[in-house]
Amino acid sequence: MTERGLVIDTYQQIARVVVEKSADCGSCNACSIGRDKTMIAEVENPINAQRGDSVLVEVSGKQAMKAGILVFILPLAALFFGVFGISRIAQSIGFASYSGIIGGVGGFVLLILASVGVYFYSGHLSKTGRRSLKIIKIFK
Repeated sequence: MTERGLVIDTYQQIARVVVEKSADCGSCNACSIGRDKTMIAEVENPINAQRGDSVLVEVSGKQAMKAGILVFILPLAALFFGVFGISRIAQSIGFASYSGIIGGVGGFVLLILASVGVYFYSGHLSKTGRRSLKIIKIFK
């Protein structure tokens, strides 16, 4: 998937790019594009784009799939496991009358833990320089 953007800053092999939401994005808002339909992203800059350049930014389908799984599926799976799995465990160890409450609380706790884990993992990726977005073309 590709999007057009405007380079607002560069340092080393990284560029900060204002990316505008295109019609291809639909309306899922998965990438946290705000009300004004733009977001600022840090992207790899292997072709040495400079401040003010209009660029084409690419995210590979594989990377988009990984991000979707990480951001949406992992926390949702943690929630379902917590609600249903912990509820069953509570029933099996003798807390049948409270299993719904225990499962709900456990699901919520696992959802929070998974979300916090995703947050710290994304910070780790930023620090290691592994980015899923890359500038592939400069428009003249």
